Amino acid sequence: MSVITEACDGADLAVMITLPETDPPRNLFLNQGAQKLLGCSEAEFQAKSVWDWLAPGEVARVQALRERYLAEGKAAPRPFEATIQSDSGQRVDVEILQSRVNLRGQVLSVAFLFDISARKATELALRQSEERFRALIDSAPDGIAILRGPNIAFLNAEAARMLGAESVEAALGLPVTSFLHPDDAALAASRIGQLYRTGARIPEPAEYRSRSRAGQELSIEISAIPTEYQGKPAVLAFARDVTERKAIQARMVEADRLAALGVLSAGIAHEINNPLAYLLLNLEYLSRELPALPYDANKLDSLMVRVRDACHGAERVAIIVRDLRTFARADEGARGPVDVRAALESALNIAGNEIKQKATLIRDYEPVPPVEANPNRIEQVLLNLLLNAVQSLPSPEASGHEVRARLRSRDGQVSIVIEDTGSGIPDELLGKIFDPFFTTKPVGVGTGLGLPICRSIVRGLGGEISVRSTPGAGSQFTVTLPASSAQLPEKTVAPRAASVPAPKRGRILVVDDEISVARTLKALLQNEHDLTLAGSGAQALSAIVAAPEASFDVIMCDLMMPEMSGMELYERLKQEHPGLEQRMVFMTGGVSMDRARDFLATSSNLTFEKPFDFDRLRHTLRRLVEQAQRTTT
Repeated sequence: MSVITEACDGADLAVMITLPETDPPRNLFLNQGAQKLLGCSEAEFQAKSVWDWLAPGEVARVQALRERYLAEGKAAPRPFEATIQSDSGQRVDVEILQSRVNLRGQVLSVAFLFDISARKATELALRQSEERFRALIDSAPDGIAILRGPNIAFLNAEAARMLGAESVEAALGLPVTSFLHPDDAALAASRIGQLYRTGARIPEPAEYRSRSRAGQELSIEISAIPTEYQGKPAVLAFARDVTERKAIQARMVEADRLAALGVLSAGIAHEINNPLAYLLLNLEYLSRELPALPYDANKLDSLMVRVRDACHGAERVAIIVRDLRTFARADEGARGPVDVRAALESALNIAGNEIKQKATLIRDYEPVPPVEANPNRIEQVLLNLLLNAVQSLPSPEASGHEVRARLRSRDGQVSIVIEDTGSGIPDELLGKIFDPFFTTKPVGVGTGLGLPICRSIVRGLGGEISVRSTPGAGSQFTVTLPASSAQLPEKTVAPRAASVPAPKRGRILVVDDEISVARTLKALLQNEHDLTLAGSGAQALSAIVAAPEASFDVIMCDLMMPEMSGMELYERLKQEHPGLEQRMVFMTGGVSMDRARDFLATSSNLTFEKPFDFDRLRHTLRRLVEQAQRTTT
């Protein structure tokens, strides 16, 4: 025993010796290191039980460990941590390593105590720091996530909300792309791969679509940087919910579009009134001369000339209305191949009267491929640029001015150039023209939002807008967009009646509160089909009830009617005459309500916009009649 105690006294460690087989174990010896740790002498140590040196709350746990080790027949318990309490009441965290020694038939327990207070304090500080960091991350207004590969290794509550995950835990280990819109997943995967390959941050954030837990579509802007997480390469992503910002931008775009139409309203009225004037004059002439036709057959040729003139006037009005409707129509931002030349011509048709009052319009078009864009938004940008060009010109009395529209294509890019010979932009203002609410126009003429919105639209389509200007000589705006790899859809032309076999005669119900439209359709189609007219949804239901079941092959119905709309009639037929609603063909003079737009977007029924392309309407009705008659036989 003395040999052991002498060896222990010379050790730097804290060592204590007990008799383990007594209950409680009896204290025999502690060296200088242990005396310093416990703050007591050897005699004071021997006067107390082993359990007396443990901190309150530790006794039961350590006793349970001892009992388990004894029951398992272990030679010595494994190392364990405990908190001891010195004679002065100071608590000390220690790690205890025990060894059993058989000395002359007596079993002794030699315990080595290692002071781990500093380590415990460091671990506590680290744990508290991590908790504070986690609380900070969880309370952040933006989403924060860490990816290992494509999979989520960490994310905060806001990121889980944006991704639509049921909880933070439910998202861990899953690919982030599984939470994104399928059309956006490939872009996300590509950017993640680029971050790992290059190890460099991608400067521009990207927008993705996800769906919230409640099913709402969200727009998320994500920036990401390469980093390390737990010693391995990872990606740190910051996400911001821009759904509301996108909605505000969309409303600003629509307001700007309607403001442009307001500026053009007088010119548009002029463009419509001219062809409308000679349309009405020709109709007046025809109403006066037609009664005399039976008595003078030679008048027929001159009357047909008047008919052709009247048709030409009506077609001009229809073209202007079509272009206005396309321009003013709200869109969902859907993209596809767009004919740039057609979009530019549509904008020129709307702005044509404004331009010709002040300048000569020069078209300089080269063949260009389609661009991947949205036609409504492209037309809005071009119309804004054309209006700016016109407004930069001096009064109409100053002659010799030009507005030039160019189309060019190079290296997979399509350029649309709008150039004027107006006042130009001073050098000191050139860098500010794309700033929101900056304008050089008089109060009440410009809002300062036109060009910022144009740039936002163009950049959103993956393009760029640039300007060159010389004060006193004019400005040149260039819109550059990536060419589309897709082809424009082919225009289908309905065959003339003479080129198809004799059609099957069908039964058609025409529902329109503008009864003159219904009567005219009946007059034009009565040689091919039997038409029943209804001036309201209620009259249409009565006609359907009075007719044999499924007797109408086609139901042509105006979309917007008082009392019962075409949409409401569709729902009534779906409930009361299932299947008959599928035979409806909708007619509309323009859709201004969100509900109607949503209905048409989700409906598989055909829609014809007024004024009709009669050949297309005629051909479609023949096909639908044949289809309906095949399904009922």
